[in-house]
Amino acid sequence: MPDSPPTNETRLSERWRPQLGLGLILLSLVAWASWFIYRTSFRVGDSRVFCLFDDAMISMTYARNVVEGWGLNWARFGEPVEGFTCPLWVAAMVPVNLLPVSLEVRSLFVQLLSLCLLMVMLLLVKRLVTGHFGAPTRSHWVPAVVLTAGYYPLLYWSLMGMETALQAVLLVAMVLTTLDITERRRPRHVLFFCLASLAYLTRMDMLLCVGICVLFLVLTARPRRETVRSWVLGGAIFLGTLVSYQAFRWLYFHDVLPNTYYLKLSGIPLHLRILRGLSVLPDFLISHGWILGICLAGMLFVREKRRTLLLPLCIVLAYIAYSVYVGGDAWEHSPIDANRFVAFALPLVFVVFTGLANRLLSQLDAGRVLGREVGTKLLYATTMVLALITNGLLVNPESREKWQAALVTERPFLVTSHHLVATETLSLKKRFPSGTRVATAWSGIPAYFTDFEMVDVLGYNDPLIAHLDPVPSLSVDTFEKITPGHMKWNLNLTIESRRPQVFYQTWGYTEEQLRRILPGYGYQPDGSLWIRERSTH
Repeated sequence: MPDSPPTNETRLSERWRPQLGLGLILLSLVAWASWFIYRTSFRVGDSRVFCLFDDAMISMTYARNVVEGWGLNWARFGEPVEGFTCPLWVAAMVPVNLLPVSLEVRSLFVQLLSLCLLMVMLLLVKRLVTGHFGAPTRSHWVPAVVLTAGYYPLLYWSLMGMETALQAVLLVAMVLTTLDITERRRPRHVLFFCLASLAYLTRMDMLLCVGICVLFLVLTARPRRETVRSWVLGGAIFLGTLVSYQAFRWLYFHDVLPNTYYLKLSGIPLHLRILRGLSVLPDFLISHGWILGICLAGMLFVREKRRTLLLPLCIVLAYIAYSVYVGGDAWEHSPIDANRFVAFALPLVFVVFTGLANRLLSQLDAGRVLGREVGTKLLYATTMVLALITNGLLVNPESREKWQAALVTERPFLVTSHHLVATETLSLKKRFPSGTRVATAWSGIPAYFTDFEMVDVLGYNDPLIAHLDPVPSLSVDTFEKITPGHMKWNLNLTIESRRPQVFYQTWGYTEEQLRRILPGYGYQPDGSLWIRERSTH
């Protein structure tokens, strides 16, 4: 007996079911992120303080100082220093610091902006999968969106105020635009190069994914007569952006690279950085090796659309290699299994996995090997298992700690330290007058929540320290001592060049060494502080 034709109610249900599924995923993300954001806040006295990752608070300090007339000057004295790596994200923080709310609340709006960007990224992931990674009889997008929406490292770095969500949005949008140009012959070169310009302004190291996409365009969609104008106009926009910001950097900061480049890379031999990067890579592969292995193995058996699948996979592998090249991050061996150099690119792995699954299920449909419903259920079950593994919740010796992080039953990583530093900082603000010159190792929180003139003992915002050689002796036997951004300090140089009145924090010195050095410069201990004798306090 032939199947009865679909009714209007059936058609309506099929039309709205995907939108309902996407809506539930977005709603779940909003609910989880709201709880996460609340758990990153804390009370100091009678106030609830919202606080970002300390590196993000450095960017917030630059934005606040712009609003208050100090320019892009973290220290509030002396020549400006480019102690940030994300100009576009700093620019996005400027409107936040124009809001008529207290300093203790402004970070909340950055977290909400990141949440909005995460939601936009999920929409772009869905569009990327349905537009370019479907198959003749299969066009599942839910696995990619679910894996992305539940990917803890991406959520952590984004909601802690880093530029990670913005990076992810721009990356997925660039890949989508690239494939629109090559697969659908749409002349979107200008759009692509505008996205590439924004990516460069977000972080210089995003030039890596820009270069891969441009190479892919050149090899697969060579300029034709009707697209030459778009290529030329788009290229002019991109090159104009590079030249303009480089000129601004030279004229304003009097340097050709951000200060953080010298701090983290100069003086550290390449082979030792690579050794350190390789030494922390296994932590990443324990959680991510399964899905990466599935994708790499799947590429061996796919002929059709292999080129399309290769683009996002190459970008992810390139950033894993880049993380090894720079020696990893300072925050390895933490509950977050993917560092800031890699986490934003992982949605592309989830897209590739979904694309391969669509191809496989379509082939099984053609051979009538599995029923359609059985194949769908198998895909969704596999997706849930991979979501658990990728977040370190299965096949991981530290899975209990990962579960606590994923469920936010404990405060997120480093928030307890943020609470302590913020409490001490606001106490210092009450004790010392505005304009007091204070030295610190944590560069973000103390600078943002006070009106002091700041001195950075670790060199993020001090080129004299950033250009030094690392203090720890490094060799093939001691490369594990490398902690990017925490390798250079010189107490004598800091005192003689910056003349701080108060040392709130020092770095790399024992108490005995401090008692031997600081009194000679006129400093006396006061609890955990060191205060110059003639300082007003």
